[in-house]
Amino acid sequence: MGLVGESGSGKSTLGMSVLNLIPNNSGHVFFNGRSVFDLDKKEMKKMRKHFQIIFQNPYASLNPRMKIGEAILEPMQVHRLHHNASSRKEKVHELLNLVGLDSDHYRRYPHEFSGGQRQRISIARTLAVEPQFIVCDECVSALDVSVQAQILNLLKELQQEFNLSYLFISHDLSVVKHVSDHIMVMNRGEIVEFSDAESIYNNPQNEYTQRLIDSIPKII
Repeated sequence: MGLVGESGSGKSTLGMSVLNLIPNNSGHVFFNGRSVFDLDKKEMKKMRKHFQIIFQNPYASLNPRMKIGEAILEPMQVHRLHHNASSRKEKVHELLNLVGLDSDHYRRYPHEFSGGQRQRISIARTLAVEPQFIVCDECVSALDVSVQAQILNLLKELQQEFNLSYLFISHDLSVVKHVSDHIMVMNRGEIVEFSDAESIYNNPQNEYTQRLIDSIPKII
């Protein structure tokens, strides 16, 4: 599911709300038939492993004092996944390879990696708890265009391999179309249009959606 709109339209707020990371005054979110907003702290902690988030800024989302292997391993410890420290470490190596990095990167620090590599590390950390649903909050907007394509293709490959569901948030409709089956368009905190990706892109029904399409750079 793609969620597109201008900066300040409420996209990230909605994403954080869905994950119950900010207070909610009304509405409901159901995950596997359970109301997320009605869970107590203990139940919410158990639920957390099923849905995760990939943040926008790969330079700020990793602890600069923590080696990347430890950063990926930490959520496994929190949720008590796998049998012991050895099996967790083995899983970290597997995840690094899965996102296109080397196993020997385990002991390196975030500053030793490029922005695209850091976002791959963040994706590996997200996958460490084997989630079903991931909010991708502008997760390629801070990257160069060529690197954006690499990360988008990686996300699509992982979606197919692990049967993941994404809420993909972006201000760029062309990026959202590339990865989404359906798209919601948000303007000033409200969903103004919702349809399959092709219909939104080729036959928009809302004036605001048309303006977003018109703002996409074109080669003349």
